[in-house]
Amino acid sequence: MPCLCTSRPSPSSTPCYSWPGPSAGWPRWGRGATSREARTSWSVSPQCSAFSSRPRTRPASPWSRPPCATSRRPRTVGRRRASPRRCSDEAFPDEERLPRALTIDIFERTGGNDRRYVVQRCNGIFIGDRLTDNIMKPDDYRFHDAFHYAYAAVLGWSPVTRALFRLKRKSEARVDEGQDGARAILIEEGVATFVFGEAKQLGFFEGQRPGDLGFAFLKSVRQFVRGYEVEACPLWLWEEAILAGNEAFRFLREKRRGRLRLDLVGRKMLVEDLPT
Repeated sequence: MPCLCTSRPSPSSTPCYSWPGPSAGWPRWGRGATSREARTSWSVSPQCSAFSSRPRTRPASPWSRPPCATSRRPRTVGRRRASPRRCSDEAFPDEERLPRALTIDIFERTGGNDRRYVVQRCNGIFIGDRLTDNIMKPDDYRFHDAFHYAYAAVLGWSPVTRALFRLKRKSEARVDEGQDGARAILIEEGVATFVFGEAKQLGFFEGQRPGDLGFAFLKSVRQFVRGYEVEACPLWLWEEAILAGNEAFRFLREKRRGRLRLDLVGRKMLVEDLPT
């Protein structure tokens, strides 16, 4: 067998290898070869002086790939809890910042023709429009603003809440148009509608805990906001926001009224009974 080395190696160098010849065929490593075939396809040449000084080592297979080429990112990407890079408006004037603490009363009323609608009140002032389900078969979507407030509290992001309280960041035109404008508002409404549709089929996530929501579902939610500042929020933070919003929604759906307490510093939203 001819030695594959181009020159005689020193005793300290890596031993050379010999190929048995064309009749033996090419090595089958990486193509279903057994471990025995992989060990015997190549042999150390006796002419190599390193034969007795170094242990046999197997050369790289012609078909082998580096580990990174076949590795896959784990399904927990974005769900590992760490200090998130939070959407912040600290650099903007006070009149353009989301309140770090906010209390909102939400309750249902009945109008003419037994038409039910939801109204909201903050600091004794009624805010927003009267909300109905906007669907032929009632499903209590009128309480869905709980989702928007949860996004504001947990994610620090809600163009809908900014528009409702007139907190758009108008001091910077690009941010006002690109992050707080009409398109961003529609995007958030789309997220709320998508989450509502999925949650309705699953009892509005009753009994679900952080880590229980589907990975594909969370990725789909974040796909909605690609290109906006909230895209930087990890999936686990999205999950907390979604669960907080649905918890408040279930409470409002059952009691038909409630008080939301938003804590943007602690990234949480609580719901409690609304005094009559």
